[in-house]
Amino acid sequence: MVGSSYAEGSKLTQPWTLRKKIATILVVVVVAVAVLVAYFAFQVAVPDQVNDLVVYEAHATNASLAWTAPGVSGLLGSVAAYDIRRSDSGPIDEQTWGNAVQIQNPPTPSQAGTRQMATVKDLVSGKTYYFALRSVSWASKNSAVSNVAIVVTGGFERRFDVNLTNSAPPHSLARRFRTVRLRSVQMPRGLRIARSGS
Repeated sequence: MVGSSYAEGSKLTQPWTLRKKIATILVVVVVAVAVLVAYFAFQVAVPDQVNDLVVYEAHATNASLAWTAPGVSGLLGSVAAYDIRRSDSGPIDEQTWGNAVQIQNPPTPSQAGTRQMATVKDLVSGKTYYFALRSVSWASKNSAVSNVAIVVTGGFERRFDVNLTNSAPPHSLARRFRTVRLRSVQMPRGLRIARSGS
């Protein structure tokens, strides 16, 4: 009698044990698929293009750049690195990128939507310089080349005010750094500031 009851109990628990095993296997499969999808998305995601690069301060032999930190594929977070380049022979684009001089020790990327700055040193006074950058993802994917910021260095110091008051969402990069204006002091001859692609 006791043996019969035990056998009946074992038969009742078998379907439940089987269902638990199946459910566990399904959970593992779902998690594995989610991890694989996230991994491949991470591998192919391209960092956002910077399109608001400006020169906000100029000296005789150096210039300070500013831009809005990009994300990856329109998401918040941060990119892995920046590749900043300069040229004194003409604007920088996809074709001329390889001929431009790479700036050493670029800043560490910050949270997407925040302000980033970098100072480029060892320039020659009185020359026209073109600056551009690419952002690099954690999977070593490069963004498109940014807009080009232009400055003519001179034997004086000049600082430009960059308007950061726009209330655009962090990922709306094109709406940041919209206004670049000089202070009330008259601008010395020979210095100009421009943004290409505006």
